[in-house]
Parts: sequence; structure tokens; C-alpha cells
Amino acid sequence: MYFANKSCVRRVCSYIVLMWSATHTSSVNATLTRVVRSLCGDAGALIRGLRRIDANIQRKGTRPADRKVMTRGDLVLALLASAGGRAYSPAQLQKTAFLVTENLPGLVSEGPTFDFQPYDYGPYDKNVYAEAVRLRDEGAAEIVPSPWGRWVTYAASGPGVARGQQILNSLPAPTREYINNVSSWALAQSFQSLVKAIYDQYPPMRQNSIFRDPA
Repeated sequence: MYFANKSCVRRVCSYIVLMWSATHTSSVNATLTRVVRSLCGDAGALIRGLRRIDANIQRKGTRPADRKVMTRGDLVLALLASAGGRAYSPAQLQKTAFLVTENLPGLVSEGPTFDFQPYDYGPYDKNVYAEAVRLRDEGAAEIVPSPWGRWVTYAASGPGVARGQQILNSLPAPTREYINNVSSWALAQSFQSLVKAIYDQYPPMRQNSIFRDPA
């Protein structure tokens, strides 16, 4: 099985209790760090943990209202910058944007947001790639052929990392940590584990899928 055993389930429950009991931003951040370090090998547990943290952030009022407006292009740049120059595969970029948009729905506050629909391999919005292309044309992103297949990879350029970090730094600390850790998790996944994890946690996104679970 991809997910962990009963011991891991017990750890997940204990972390959920910790997240519910956090009463300050520093507590949320500390809890998030423990979740990521302990559960990074368990995609489902991590996604569930991030959802709980998002609920905690909403209750504490440290949501995007505390920072400048953000467009969906700003979000893509922030995602690219959070990787520190590492390249995303197309699936990694799509699924990271989906998770952040789904679980921080108020983050994009200016202009249209993303509208992910179930597609061949789960949630997809062509505008994620369109925004990346626009960022490339501005010199903030690099889109290059992958050495491992017939696709391209997406990364922030040097100037793009600097711009994206400015965006990240304008966010409340829990929101910034959330984005950074979703990005780190997605970049550590294979295509198969990434799609499977999304399907397991968001079953409606299986509709129209052509993905075959190797398990």
C-alpha cells in the first residue's frame, strides 16, 4: 500500500489534535513543521494535515486579507519561487496550483482565479501553463524541454525567484509555510504517486481520468 500503517494513522490523529489546539500563529507554524517532517512520506496524511492547518488559519484570521492583492500569475510565480529554482514537471505544477487554490480559496483576490476541472490525469486548468508562459516572456520563468521525456519543465529564473519571494514574504507566515510545504511535497512525488494522492483525497477529480493505478 502507498499509505502508512496503523502507527502512522495514530500519528495523524495526534497531529490533528495538535492543529486544532493551536491558538497562535507560532503554534500553527510549529505544528506544520512537525506534520511535514513526520508525514512527508504519506501523501494522504500530509494533504489532510494541510487541510486542517488551513482551517486553523481561517479561524485565526491570518488569511490573505492581511496582504496585498494577488493575481493568478502572482500565484504561479510564488509557486515557482518556492521551489528555489528547482523545476516542476507539468503535473507537479498543475497539482501544486490545484492544492493551493483548493485549500486557500481566497488567495487569488484580483482578476480571475483558476478553475480546475477533472481531466485525463486529474485537476487541470490550461491557464496555469498560460501564466507560466507569460512569466517566461517577462523573464521571470524558464520553460525548457525535459531531459527525461517529451514534455517541458517550469522553473523560476533568477529574477523570478526574487520577485516570487517578495510575493511570498508579503503573505501571512502560515500561508507562506503552507505554500512552501505543498510545493516541496509535490516536487518529491513521482507522476504516479502524485496523481494517486490527488485522486485519493479528491475523488471527484477521477472523473474523465485515463490514469491506471500501478498498484
